[in-house]
Amino acid sequence: MWPFIRSQPEKDPSDDISPSLRSFFAEEDQHARLATKVGTSTAPAKAPAHVSSLANLALANFRQTTRKIAAINCAELQQTVLDCYKGWLYMTSTDCSKGLTRTLRCMELQQKALARLRYEECADRAECMLIRILVDEMFTRNFGQYGEKISEQTEKVFESDLQRTEEFLCKNGSST
Repeated sequence: MWPFIRSQPEKDPSDDISPSLRSFFAEEDQHARLATKVGTSTAPAKAPAHVSSLANLALANFRQTTRKIAAINCAELQQTVLDCYKGWLYMTSTDCSKGLTRTLRCMELQQKALARLRYEECADRAECMLIRILVDEMFTRNFGQYGEKISEQTEKVFESDLQRTEEFLCKNGSST
């Protein structure tokens, strides 16, 4: 047999301690105290100032201006315009100017939507990403992947979708 293994099962050492001493140890146990504090506390825990400022800086770096986010969301449209202007295609077609108009309209609509959903006030990365994705999906659903369906009618539908999304986010506790 291995010299450090007992053949008999070990008895629990807390059985030898009196009940009053056992309750004292339970009260003074830091792990149990922290677990109950975390489970029952209603106020959020305050982070140290340097951690909080680093988190705010990281969020500020992640959260860009609405113009930059709109440019990211409209990048496919911008790429189609660039592809059109490559070579001599732009001299024979008005599609390039239509694509440019669609890209500019995409930027305007997305910036307006991001501002209405208060993107620049989002509280954390998850909320910022949610707003970005919602705006991009609403644009694609209403105007098509390349903005080919932009019209007054689809803009009205986009506006109503935006209104519903704004109401939903306000109702469900988002900071927007």
